[in-house]
Amino acid sequence: MSEYDPRLVAPACLYLASKVEESTVQARLLVFYIKKMCAGSDDKYRFEIKDILEMEMKLLEALDYYLVVYHPYRPLLHLLQDAGVTDLTQFAWGLVNDTYKMDLIL
Repeated sequence: MSEYDPRLVAPACLYLASKVEESTVQARLLVFYIKKMCAGSDDKYRFEIKDILEMEMKLLEALDYYLVVYHPYRPLLHLLQDAGVTDLTQFAWGLVNDTYKMDLIL
């Protein structure tokens, strides 16, 4: 998470997700609206279209070009129901949300 600037990764993820869902947002418009939103802040958005396109390729490489992503929420709910501990659902869901981006849970 510290290797790349999250201010670049987030719009690249949005751009890639829009392409996967077949509702493509032009990278040019994405950069335009982000710069417009960040115009009043001290830390200006400094990335351009080419940066988003390069990060898109890095994201695809990180995903190994496999764009079907499985989330643990549905199996988690089934596990809790089978174990009869549905009162822990909110806690377990929060645990998944808090540790989803790292391997700490393992």
